[in-house]
Amino acid sequence: MTQLNRHVAHVGSAFPRGLNQIGSDPRLYIIAVRVAVTEPNIFTMFTFRTHRTQRAFLRIQNQKKFESTLSFLVIDGYAQEGRRDLQEGGASTAGELYTRLLTQSASSKYAVKCDIVYPADESFQLPTLAKHINVYRVFNCPIKFDAVAWTGCSLTIHEENDARVQKQLRLATSLFDYGANHRTVEYGFSCSVIGIPQFGSCWAAQVAIVASGGICARNPRGREMGIARKIALTSEGRAHPLFEGKPTVFDAFTSHNDEITHLSTGGVKLAGNRISTNQAVAVRYLRV
Repeated sequence: MTQLNRHVAHVGSAFPRGLNQIGSDPRLYIIAVRVAVTEPNIFTMFTFRTHRTQRAFLRIQNQKKFESTLSFLVIDGYAQEGRRDLQEGGASTAGELYTRLLTQSASSKYAVKCDIVYPADESFQLPTLAKHINVYRVFNCPIKFDAVAWTGCSLTIHEENDARVQKQLRLATSLFDYGANHRTVEYGFSCSVIGIPQFGSCWAAQVAIVASGGICARNPRGREMGIARKIALTSEGRAHPLFEGKPTVFDAFTSHNDEITHLSTGGVKLAGNRISTNQAVAVRYLRV
């Protein structure tokens, strides 16, 4: 991604229609299961799942002309035992699911390359973000990528003594901070190098909120499981391109015990229902 002046990554529970063309607008759109929206360091995550199995889509708009391959770093938040439980039950792991989704969603003009990492594993070491924003070092191996996707997870975000949780929060913070802390004065003024565009679902929303200074806690209304009913868009959500083509009130698949209780500074609520106040949020982090 070298230096970008602006780009945006979206993720959501239901796929908006119409954002599926490659254009010249200097922004990056990535849309799939509930995810994230980023502007200069904006991370939008959603706590609900896709409400129907319709075709997801990917729109890439960037001031840099992409070549034939789009590279994604997929962060599978599940611990090893959680992935094993999924496999033994005949399900795909979250990382595999995201890889398929991104591959199927991309325009036929582009090949898709996904590298999956597992930060909850004991062997995982926090990576070094190299000099260029599009190079990520995983186990000392540089990997160029265009965006990051965070999966769901069966861990609990507010368990402060769980090393598997803390490693993921540090990873998220490093991705946030990288763009905000690397500046250039080439044109006589200091401006932030754009952060890495990211999206994710459920767990990813909670990671984004906590890593940027917000708070998540156990939902006093209990577990929201199966179908989340009557998720209502706020005025900000209604105006957001993520929800283009969506009704103002809709249902979605879901499974979570926790909820976002306090948005971080700059956070914007996009949707909620009577069980979970914040079902979709945009998190603006260290924006200059």
